[in-house]
Amino acid sequence: MKNLFSLFSNPQEEPPEGSSEHLAHESTLKSLELEISDRDQTILRLKNELARLRESRDTTANELVEAKLKDLLKELAPSISQLQTQRHLVLEQEKPLAPRHIFTILDQMQRVLSKYGLEVMDQVGETVLFNPDHHTPLSLNTPLSTGSSVVIRFPGLSYRGQRIRKAGVEPVEVQQ
Repeated sequence: MKNLFSLFSNPQEEPPEGSSEHLAHESTLKSLELEISDRDQTILRLKNELARLRESRDTTANELVEAKLKDLLKELAPSISQLQTQRHLVLEQEKPLAPRHIFTILDQMQRVLSKYGLEVMDQVGETVLFNPDHHTPLSLNTPLSTGSSVVIRFPGLSYRGQRIRKAGVEPVEVQQ
């Protein structure tokens, strides 16, 4: 490449055809053309290989996600089936349903989801200090400031340590 640069940066007169100098220039020119052609082919081959590797990586990632999702759904399937049955009994057959059955199913679902990283972060009815990063007021009419006492009405959720749903809160009623 250095030779090619020097040929263009210091233009010289063409040596007469047939001379050894002319043949040397021709030989150098052909050598540089071959070098450029080889480089272009190498670049094209590497680009194609990179595209193939990216496609393979994406396919593998998608297969892993699908497998994990399938495992999750297989573990949740019995609970969902139980809920559908309970729904049918209550709505279609008008049979009474003890809330305890729903709570049992909820506990089963929470155990499954916790294995996959979902955690309930707050307990309903718990009194805590308001933190806008973890709590959201249930009413827009009640301004809350950081550190004020609030009651958890809807628990917040986290996925692998990151909050994905803030807890719904209300201010603590002042007792008189």
